[in-house]
Amino acid sequence: MKEIIEIVSKFYGVSQEDIFNKNRNTPIPKARQVCQYLVKNKFNYTLQETGRIFNRDHATIIYSLETIKNELQVNKVMRQEIELLKNMIAERNKKDGKMFCNECKY
Repeated sequence: MKEIIEIVSKFYGVSQEDIFNKNRNTPIPKARQVCQYLVKNKFNYTLQETGRIFNRDHATIIYSLETIKNELQVNKVMRQEIELLKNMIAERNKKDGKMFCNECKY
């Protein structure tokens, strides 16, 4: 999970601390929501588990997941960013010798 937070924060040019704090300045919320989306989907955590990781309640996680899902449906750039991030995470995991489920592919 650390690699997801590190890669996403670098990709969006925010600090890893920004992912966990309450700052709403652009591009921090987008980076935070993408992290939550990737972590939730990769590890299949519950909403509550994902919320605990990011210091948010489950309703905030629902909002973040829905925001990203909606963006993926209508925004080609977002789809490309998510795919690129998944590939970057998969490459990092390969390099580090970490193996995850084939289903999630990152």
